[in-house]
Amino acid sequence: MRIFFGATLSPDLISEIDSMQKVLKGNIPDARLERPEKLHITLHFIGEFPDGAVDELFRKASESLSSVGLVSAETTIVGMNFFPGERIKRGIWLDCVDNGTLEIFAGKLKKDSESYGVIPEERSYRPHITIARLKHYRERKEKPFDLQKFSTETKLIGQRFFPQSVALFESILNPGSAGSQYRILRQLNLARA
Repeated sequence: MRIFFGATLSPDLISEIDSMQKVLKGNIPDARLERPEKLHITLHFIGEFPDGAVDELFRKASESLSSVGLVSAETTIVGMNFFPGERIKRGIWLDCVDNGTLEIFAGKLKKDSESYGVIPEERSYRPHITIARLKHYRERKEKPFDLQKFSTETKLIGQRFFPQSVALFESILNPGSAGSQYRILRQLNLARA
């Protein structure tokens, strides 16, 4: 099974992101919007993992996160960017910042999964919410879209929120244009700071 850890968002924030995505889609027709049930802040991507070890991994993660406190810090959406970069655009995400809690959670989860042979990603942790994937990222046929201008016009930039929980997600790959589906396997609720 293919799994990852993520922080869940409130229904109100998901609804606001969903409304903004529809405006974005009108400006970038080939964007495949992430469905509301897929919106989250990635904490740690694991990838393929043995089904029989999921409960043990989650138990270990629960203990690790409890040791630093299961408290949600105020998080702010500070920008909108293409990823992986301006030259090649595969998707669009919302950049987020908090007081460092999400990075601490990510580090703990990374360490816990390494004991199962999971090879950690090399890049440093950057909290974000992926909102769209772009189909024709190599050769964009339409006029360039000014994402920075669009992001300053959206009311989401500067939005403050509290992640709701740390969840262990299963990512089920679907061939074709439907993309993947996410299913929450287990979750730890976060208290509000």
